[in-house]
Amino acid sequence: MSESSRLRDPRGPSQPSGPPSEGPESGLTSAEHFACALHEVGNALTVVLGWLDVAASSESTADARAAIGIAREHARRGQVMTRRAIGAEVPSSHEERTAAHLAEFALTSVLPQADALGVTLRTQPGPGTNGTVHGGDVILQILTNLLLNGIAFSTAGNTVTLEVERRDHLFVFTVSDEGPGIPAPRRAELFHAPKSTRMGGAGIGLPHSRQLARQAGGDLSLVPSAAGACFELVWPFATTGSLRATLAPDSATHLSDARVLVIEDDLALSTLVELSFGARGAEVVVAPDRAALKAVLAGRPVLDLILLDLSPAEGELEATLAELARVAPDAPIVLMSGQPTGVPPEAEGRVECWVRKPFDMEELIRTARDLLARTAPAASTTTTSASTPAASAAEPT
Repeated sequence: MSESSRLRDPRGPSQPSGPPSEGPESGLTSAEHFACALHEVGNALTVVLGWLDVAASSESTADARAAIGIAREHARRGQVMTRRAIGAEVPSSHEERTAAHLAEFALTSVLPQADALGVTLRTQPGPGTNGTVHGGDVILQILTNLLLNGIAFSTAGNTVTLEVERRDHLFVFTVSDEGPGIPAPRRAELFHAPKSTRMGGAGIGLPHSRQLARQAGGDLSLVPSAAGACFELVWPFATTGSLRATLAPDSATHLSDARVLVIEDDLALSTLVELSFGARGAEVVVAPDRAALKAVLAGRPVLDLILLDLSPAEGELEATLAELARVAPDAPIVLMSGQPTGVPPEAEGRVECWVRKPFDMEELIRTARDLLARTAPAASTTTTSASTPAASAAEPT
């Protein structure tokens, strides 16, 4: 079984080399780590809501679709940042962008916020910036933070500018504004102390952005400017740091003729699973609650795989697992849950793996494929490396 679908603890094995409070990112406590993640997801949601408002007020269908497209991209970024924060593997965005395109998209993303305050946005790509950038999601995350800060400190009639240029083997993104600038006493601690000069700010965006840049082999700094504030993000052509590796998409994964039972009370999620698995050749049956499940099992269906959410079995998990084992003893069970405490005691040793919500659909499909390959008729003997016991924990999301 792939590492992404094994049952393991969301934080991985215990790390005796560091204190218990040490978070996944070097130098941050767990509280600071999650505060950073929430800050960045908040930025993504700010952009999403701005463009959904644009879509709602658009008279043109094409304009509305374009606005929704931008909102969708930043919603995906929010999901990626959430997964990275809890230690999950991060799916690839499946798209490579040039430095110039990234700058243009970043500026476009914050246009509703700028328009609301009467702030003008300007982008200026330099020569040689049509080269592909690696780590585009992280660059966009940092630029979004810088641009939202610049807009927040601006007044009507001001301009926020995003320039991008190539210097030797580096791309340099520069965000400048015409606001009040950074007070001299604040500059020394700007990237260290969690204290914001912006109303309602938490002061964690800039330190976190610098950390992300340095993890990728780049840097973020405040540079001298005639007016306002000016930040410079330096990014290498190929990232050399320790950013979490991403998973390549596996869109060719097929689940031909697999009979899958989905026990899930969230209609949107069960519909998504049904459509995604069905498109790959699986036959999917959905049971949203205990009554529906009993009706399905009464027909003694032949099942190859069971996807189980805890909610429909709440208070009756032991009985539910017993019924599933009686009707489909050979069908592996995948636990789908956002429960932070791990696999419930009643499920220990009785489920194959745990996929934590919110999960990426490709992750769930790969997990299903791996389990089905293991339980195929030709594989009658027990495999050791793939049969990780449920007690060892889970894949986070």
